[in-house]
Formats: sequence, structure tokens, C-alpha cells
Amino acid sequence: MKKKTRFKKKAKMAKRWIVAAVITTLLNIAMVVCLVLAYWSGSSFRDLFIATAYSTGTHQYYANFLYNEQQIFEALKGMAIEEHDEPIDLDDIVVTEVIPTTFSSESEREVLERNPGDVYKVVTLSGSGWKGYMTVIYDPTRISVGTAKNFKKEGQTPSAIAKRYNALVAINSTGFRDWGGVGNGGHPSGSVVVDGKIVYKGHRSSKWGGGIVGFTEEGKLVLTKKTMKKAVEELGVYNAVEFGPFLLVNGQPTKVSKGVGGVQPRTFLGQRADGIVLFFVIDGRQGRSAGITFSAMINLLKKYQVVNAANMDGGASSTLVIKGKVRNNPCAYSGDGQRAIPVIWMVK
Repeated sequence: MKKKTRFKKKAKMAKRWIVAAVITTLLNIAMVVCLVLAYWSGSSFRDLFIATAYSTGTHQYYANFLYNEQQIFEALKGMAIEEHDEPIDLDDIVVTEVIPTTFSSESEREVLERNPGDVYKVVTLSGSGWKGYMTVIYDPTRISVGTAKNFKKEGQTPSAIAKRYNALVAINSTGFRDWGGVGNGGHPSGSVVVDGKIVYKGHRSSKWGGGIVGFTEEGKLVLTKKTMKKAVEELGVYNAVEFGPFLLVNGQPTKVSKGVGGVQPRTFLGQRADGIVLFFVIDGRQGRSAGITFSAMINLLKKYQVVNAANMDGGASSTLVIKGKVRNNPCAYSGDGQRAIPVIWMVK
């Protein structure tokens, strides 16, 4: 009986791998079709396609297949991100528990309408070519950083990390270093702080901007170019990661050239002046949702009156977990679409 049971388990596992292989093949065929369309389309679409391919770690060869080095250079040379260098003003953030009963707009109602005692709520969003979710966090002091079980050695899926902490809400946060191309998600791409302690010292490349993204014990979002040590000692950062770019600082949006970063699945977060924090996870690389650009992200943040915001790791990492279950449609090549990562943002 035990041998038969083992055989059935192996057979089921083999079927899963076959299904995964078929899905991957179909996705690649679909991408080839997109490549053909990109090749015969105008230069603006071509540039966006090249930017999309080159902002990933695994799909650059799609652009290399159709375009020569000069075409790729021309498409990418004018793309840049220009962040505001003014220091963040935490006095602008005043956390309030007042629940309004009237709303001046639909977007305001989506954020503020709630029942007394609500910790969070999830709002379904959609736009031109994309679909995703906004999670509204009413008490920012409940936001913290969670790490994989074997942190600094190997990662876990966001849902597995969330389960470790019994988190109500979780999203992916910083990126990870993929030494050797194994993609085990163990090493963050920058420094990490958990409950006031620097648990990982790293140095993230400033190519795409950003810096320290963290919360104080009072629940205020800090965005700074300081070192993690100074952010903790001078700004009171209590939970933080290192990533970016910053999207809004003191209400001032980052300037992004058209097409920079391409169209991708995205994860980003921001805080309003009333202290409410918004987690955004936008699906991508699939028929129902291609993804979102940096420009569209900034417009979305402004729509919901966010004053400070930062981009988190996107692509196949973008995942939203609500009460232990994956809410969005992550696009990693795995059974459930999740990728192993080192760190999450969570609400407990």
C-alpha cells in the first residue's frame, strides 16, 4: 500500500511538472507573437517593448532576438528617473482615527469608507491594460517586516512567510541577489531592518534610484538616501528595506521619461497625509493584465492622495497575500505563480 501511495504521489507530481511545462511553452509562444507585433509596429511601441524586456532579469533575449544593438541603445538612451532630493517632512503626516461619513469623490470613498475597528480592506482596481489590488491599511503602526525562515540562505514564497507570522496582509518588498542564477531568494538586494535592528547589511545599486523605505514606531513612512544605520539612529526607522525608486516625496512626483521601466507587474506602497498606508499590487505578463508603467503608478498614487511612496520589487515577485491566501495572480513559473523571496511587508 505504501509503494502504491508513493507511486501515485510521484505520478501527480509528474503531471504537475508537465502542466507547468506546457503553460511555460504557451507563454513563450504568446511572447513570440508579441515580438512579431513589436517588430512590425511603430518606434514608440518598439521602445516600450525594449524597455519592458530590459527591465527584467530573464526576458532580455526577446528584445535581442528582434533588434540590433543600435536599436536597443536608441530605445534606452533617453530613459531616466529623476527623483526629488529634498528630505522627507514627517510633520506633514498626522495619523488620525476619524471615520468620515461623507466623501468628495469615489476614490476618497474607496479609501475612507470602513467600519469601526477595521484594520484593512482590499479594493479591486483596473486601468488601461492592467488589473490589480489596493490594500488600505488604517493603522500604520501594525506594518512590519517579515523574513523567510532561512533568511540569508534561501527564500520562501510570500504566503509561506506570511504564515510564519500569522499575518493578515502581506506583500513582497525588496529584491534579491541571484548569484549563480539559482533564484533561491535568500539574499536581499539591500539592507533590512526588523524591529529596530539591522538584520542584513547590503548595498543596493542606485541605478534606478530609491534608498531606505521604512516605517517608524509611530507608523510614519520614511524615504531617505541616508545609510540604514543613520536612518535607524537619526530618523527612528523601525522596520525597513532598501529599494526604489521613490515615486512621491512630500507630494512631489518623481520625473520619469516616457517608457522607462516598460510595462511590468508592480508592487508599490505609499502613505497619505492622514497616515493611511496603501499597498498596491498590479498583475502583469498575462492576458487579463499586461502590467503598469511608472508614470501610471504615480498617477494612481496621486489619485488616492498619497504624499510619500516608493516602488518595491516587481515582475514575478509581485504578490498579495490576504489571511494566508494569494489574492492576485503572480506570474512566476511555479505551480501557484509565487516566487521565493527573502522579505515581505506585512500587517499583523
